[in-house]
Amino acid sequence: GVSRYLQSSIQSHNDVGVFDDGRSGKVLSGLGKLSAALTGFLNLECKVCNISCGIESTESNIIAYITPVLMKLRAKGSILVVAAGNKRVDTDIRPDLLSSFITRGMDNIVAVAALNQDDLRLWECPTVVRNDGSVIETGSNFGKESVLLAAPGEKIVSSTTLHNKFGRMTGTSQAAPKVAAVLAMMANRFPTRSYSELIDRLRMSVDKLDSLQSNTISGGKLNMVNALRRDWFGKFGVFGW
Repeated sequence: GVSRYLQSSIQSHNDVGVFDDGRSGKVLSGLGKLSAALTGFLNLECKVCNISCGIESTESNIIAYITPVLMKLRAKGSILVVAAGNKRVDTDIRPDLLSSFITRGMDNIVAVAALNQDDLRLWECPTVVRNDGSVIETGSNFGKESVLLAAPGEKIVSSTTLHNKFGRMTGTSQAAPKVAAVLAMMANRFPTRSYSELIDRLRMSVDKLDSLQSNTISGGKLNMVNALRRDWFGKFGVFGW
């Protein structure tokens, strides 16, 4: 039942991206295919979409290029769950391409920060340095106005582009799919609810963490059980779910 709502993903780091439409297996590569990937979500009528693009640029021509399809996704009621990015920056000040649209009125976009296994914010974790001196980015972007919530994103079993194998990876690209999956289950469980109602429920159902109060919109981390329980919102005086 969930597959109807969560079918596609794109990853586009360092201008090398992959888009799989979830049906034909057709693959599109490159930063220039971002709009095609979003159009794929639109054509598939996905209720919930997950995307990790790692694009920091907010140049006006790029924004203008993808804005029309983002507006169409919003008009269709699709929720776009995006990785907040892994540069340890405040995206309220230094916008990430997709999460920055939240502050431009695209209220169907959910940006996700990453936590480690001890609920420590990944932007506070020490930078990993290889033996050759190169740096592995393990941080997480954050933003009081641009990032909705956080989810676990450390050492998550993930598919990799290396030899078609699985490996443990860390970052917001590992955190965001968890939120997308929960939203997909919510959409399946509460099919008459609008995208804004689902996102509001997700926001209200988080586990509050002091460390996230000034760094995310919700001030908390994902709680799947709260988000899916029909009776949970009674404590807020909200009934009828």
